Amino acid sequence: MDWPTLYDIIYTDDIKSLGSFKELKKCLEDAIPANLSLHSVRGWDDLEALKEDLRDLIQRVSEDPGGQSEHAKEKDFSSGGNEFFISEPARLIFFLTELDRDEKLKKLNYKKIMNYRKEEAKKWRDSIAKKIHPDKCNHPKSDEATEELNKIYRDIKSNE
Repeated sequence: MDWPTLYDIIYTDDIKSLGSFKELKKCLEDAIPANLSLHSVRGWDDLEALKEDLRDLIQRVSEDPGGQSEHAKEKDFSSGGNEFFISEPARLIFFLTELDRDEKLKKLNYKKIMNYRKEEAKKWRDSIAKKIHPDKCNHPKSDEATEELNKIYRDIKSNE
């Protein structure tokens, strides 16, 4: 078996197709610096979240190798970039609890086709819920955000 590279893991949509969870975690442990602990990566969802974080980190470093270009300083808070949030769940919770409905749906990558393809709407809802659900996230507004997400999903389902 050819071991996947860090690039393969980060930029492949279906990481499960690259190998077992244990193999991919080992590849990551070998590829990233020792000070980035992978102890909290215990399942596929954690690996997906780490993949997204690494992808964002690579993007930011490649755009701004020095760490603070004028471009980075001028980024608009409303753009939803992770540089303003401590985690992906915090970003999603902010969108769900603080933005108006249209802006919220835009930031959460809602597509109108989900009104007609309920299975896509369910996948969309589930992918967000996995990150913000109070059982997985200790953010103080995770309950409120989960309720709002479920309300949006009910609205989508009722548009039949």
